[in-house]
Amino acid sequence: MNSTRRIIYTVLGIFLLSSFAVAQVKDPAEDISSSEYVPENEPGFIFRPTIGLGVGTFTFMGDVGNYNKGFHPNVSRLGYHLMLSNPLTKEIELNFYTIFGTISSSERSLTRNLNFQSQIRTGGMVLSYDFGHFLPEKRILEPFVFAGIESFEFLTKTDLFDAYGNRYYYWSDGSIRNIDESDPNAATAMIIHRDYKYETDVRESNLDGFGKYPERSWAIPVGIGFTLNLNQRWTLKGNTAMHFAFTDLVDGVSENSVGTRVGDKKNDRFLYTSFTLTYDLQRLGPPKSDKEEPIIDDEMLDYLAKDTVDSDKDLVVDFLDDCAFTPKGVAVDKRGCPLDKDKDLVPDFRDDELETPKGNYVDNKGVTLSDEQIYQRYLRYIDSTGQYVEFETIRDESQFAIWGQSRPKTGTKFVVVVGNEKTMVNPEDLRKLLSMKDFKTIKSNDTVYYVIGDYANIEEAIARSNELKQEGHNVEGVATANTTNSKDPKDNGTVTTISKIPDDKLPKDPTTSNTDDKAVLFRVQIGAFNKPVSPEVFKDVPGLLMVTGPDKITRYYSGVFTSYEKAAEHKAALDMKGYSGAFVVAYKEGERQKLENVGATLSEGATTTDLNIDEKTDIKKSVVDPGLVKYKILVGSYRNDIPTEVLDMFLDLGQVAPKLGDNGEIIYLYGAFSTKEEANAALKKAQDIGLKKSMIIGDFNGKIITAEEAANLLRH
Repeated sequence: MNSTRRIIYTVLGIFLLSSFAVAQVKDPAEDISSSEYVPENEPGFIFRPTIGLGVGTFTFMGDVGNYNKGFHPNVSRLGYHLMLSNPLTKEIELNFYTIFGTISSSERSLTRNLNFQSQIRTGGMVLSYDFGHFLPEKRILEPFVFAGIESFEFLTKTDLFDAYGNRYYYWSDGSIRNIDESDPNAATAMIIHRDYKYETDVRESNLDGFGKYPERSWAIPVGIGFTLNLNQRWTLKGNTAMHFAFTDLVDGVSENSVGTRVGDKKNDRFLYTSFTLTYDLQRLGPPKSDKEEPIIDDEMLDYLAKDTVDSDKDLVVDFLDDCAFTPKGVAVDKRGCPLDKDKDLVPDFRDDELETPKGNYVDNKGVTLSDEQIYQRYLRYIDSTGQYVEFETIRDESQFAIWGQSRPKTGTKFVVVVGNEKTMVNPEDLRKLLSMKDFKTIKSNDTVYYVIGDYANIEEAIARSNELKQEGHNVEGVATANTTNSKDPKDNGTVTTISKIPDDKLPKDPTTSNTDDKAVLFRVQIGAFNKPVSPEVFKDVPGLLMVTGPDKITRYYSGVFTSYEKAAEHKAALDMKGYSGAFVVAYKEGERQKLENVGATLSEGATTTDLNIDEKTDIKKSVVDPGLVKYKILVGSYRNDIPTEVLDMFLDLGQVAPKLGDNGEIIYLYGAFSTKEEANAALKKAQDIGLKKSMIIGDFNGKIITAEEAANLLRH
């Protein structure tokens, strides 16, 4: 009985703890003063019942069947139960229940052969705890534990006779016969079989002399389970509970039984494993007491008599109008809001689908969204890659005013193609092209085209083409230059596609060109390189012109001007951006001119050598301010969080700084070095720490470039 006392003390402890937990939900306002405090609109305890119906299996563990070790299915019987529960707090629930079922067990051996079946009817209450203090508030699956007390009654019977009234005698050979094995007439015994009809009342048979013992008792149920929340009202519960009975006579056998029927000192117990479907009876809306008061009461009439302003003329005064500025002529409800018949949150006057089925998701025009549209909106919502971001490049027009340039415009223009970077252009032709004010370069599909003009109609482009041919220039043909917006940050907002027009598709009667190619033109040369440099290096330079000559040297120019003063201002602006090696060059009628011969003036302390830099020496001239070019170590790039182990390496390395890359990733850079030797030493340090994929890159005035491009800019 000591184990029974321990069980009782445990259950009482759970009840006391539960009562304490319930007591803690009292409003702290009770401590404001010693007088009784009643909060306004405090509903107090609300009866919010949940009903449930379930099915389960009983497994008996007692004297008959040697406690059914292993719980074989043939000793389990069905049970049914009803339950009613109500929450006491968010985590603790009080449950009342009743169970109807059958338990049974059989024992077969050479010395003892017993069986029984008992009808069980149980009623009780338990307190359950769902670990809400430790789990997320919004959860679908939640575990719980429970314990309580119950009363049950049982009616136990045993199977001693077959359908013909023959008593069962169990022989040592394992058979069942109608005569005892020790009977003198045993030779005439017939083999019979159990019919599993439990016809003999155990208590009435009084086999052990217990008399009319009570067939009812108390029990302590203790168990665990889980709740699956199907929706706001329906849940599915699964649990298993051990019922510790206060009696040892459920199977009719105890320690006081006689002969081979004697049992042990333990009380009987049974295991009930079940599933329950529950329905929450509480209303989902607010209680009746919380219903809205009438819009207009007697006290408000005085205000309405004085305040009758109706700004939107919807016949609902502003004082009561929940939807101000309703469009003229739109029907409204008593609160002044436009009518919404289908309750899709889009008012009828701008609803393109007036009878949207209840529960459908709609767009801002009230039209039902398809599954694909909802999926696409979900992808946009969770997007962390920038795939669905619409980039808009905004430039400061004042910057272009300083540089003497205009913002690139989208649309289609006509140009005259005179070559490209992949074709050989001799120096004489190159100088002639640079002498033309309307000469420029356009990058299209990874090819840099040399083009003349920027015409709104094809006739002007054809006239210019004919003029160039008459002057002896090589002309590849007339083409369209289609400029469109681009979301790629590398395109600087726009991208242009060159498409040549076949000669047989050109108009036959072009207009006359009025272009003057004899004037002196000034350009600002940024630099000259043996290998082409990525346009990304010069993406902040307006009007960039890239020309590759027969000497395989690629020269970069910016702007075209008719006066030296304007060109000098442009050069000064480039100097401020770090292009300290930029210089002005002049062209006239296909020849490169000395600046002093075309009106340029020397600044104080300058010589004509400083002013004129020819095509043979420009490759040696510095391009940018060396202090603006640094080598850095790229140690990683991540779109999301940095792995913990990599972050530890960054901390060990020190001086690691993040920078937003063009593709939306965050790149992480280490150090800033003036020489390649220093960068190589830093690279080895990063790789020795564990950052094996580190590499050297360049940085020019905050722009990421390759290490080779950095070396070119520094003339290393």
